[in-house]
Amino acid sequence: MATIRKRNRKWHVQIRRKDHPTLTRSFDMRKHARAWAREEESKLDRIQAWQSPVSMHRLTLGDIVRRYRDEEVPKKRGADVETTILNAFLRSELVNKKLSEIEPAHFAAWRDKRLQHVRPATICRELGIYQHMFGVAIKEWGLPFATNPLAEVRKPKRDDRTPHRIPDSMVLQLEEAAMKGRTPLIIALLRFALETAMRRGELLALQWSDINLERQLLHIPKTKNGCPRTIPLTPAATAILLSLGRTKETSFVFPITRSALAQCWRRLCRRAELKDVRFHDLRHEAISRFFELGLSLPEVALISGHKDHRMLMHYTHLRPELIVLKLNATEPRDHY
Repeated sequence: MATIRKRNRKWHVQIRRKDHPTLTRSFDMRKHARAWAREEESKLDRIQAWQSPVSMHRLTLGDIVRRYRDEEVPKKRGADVETTILNAFLRSELVNKKLSEIEPAHFAAWRDKRLQHVRPATICRELGIYQHMFGVAIKEWGLPFATNPLAEVRKPKRDDRTPHRIPDSMVLQLEEAAMKGRTPLIIALLRFALETAMRRGELLALQWSDINLERQLLHIPKTKNGCPRTIPLTPAATAILLSLGRTKETSFVFPITRSALAQCWRRLCRRAELKDVRFHDLRHEAISRFFELGLSLPEVALISGHKDHRMLMHYTHLRPELIVLKLNATEPRDHY
């Protein structure tokens, strides 16, 4: 119980609990002191309930998934995507198991069943989320797991899919398919992605205040790696922005939600009869084009935002036929 005493015209509150530091605070009014004491004691009750060995038999996997979703995921940059993943996981039968019953074999069986419907890369990402979730539950919430259940689950080998190059003929197919749909803005978004190598999230978060058309510069304040960057705009990218025009209705350049874009892209590829082409392939294509234009590695890295040049080369897929043309264009050298 909290101890509330009046000293020197102040109401002093002291809360003592075993295995927890003493909490103290002073208030001008008694009702405020009592309200704070009730709130803090409720928090301690919840903490002790989770840290108790009994909690392993009382709580389910779904309980820690929901707590992780509500308390930890909002702190992350990709919160909306992870929330969607966790909400989908909450519909599985596995989340009904008591924490005392959870074993690596359960997630291994879930992995094998899930592999029948999604790619290995998707499984690896989801397992990474759940492994981090258990890590937080053990280290910060005090759940008495002996080890992280996901640490012993083997992740499937990623499929090394080579991204598609997006030639002008394919862009034309996508544009013709877009004209048959209800989202004409997708054409400008597609073209702009090819001119800037921006990620999907960066494109959708782009605001007019981030653009300086006079200097042909675009600032990206929030990026995947946490490092803001400013990139140069090509004449074509500038022309696309000028064709869009700024409206008072929204501050976003491309006012499309992530889910709407994903659905629109699937429809485009279906109408254009293009298989296994992803929106992210536009970023690969743009980076490859920048190298083919003759930009240096540091210059392309400035635009793409890559810190690791090895990863940047993974994004690069040069066309051998263009290299042949360059080699044939060079003057022959004398050999000694």
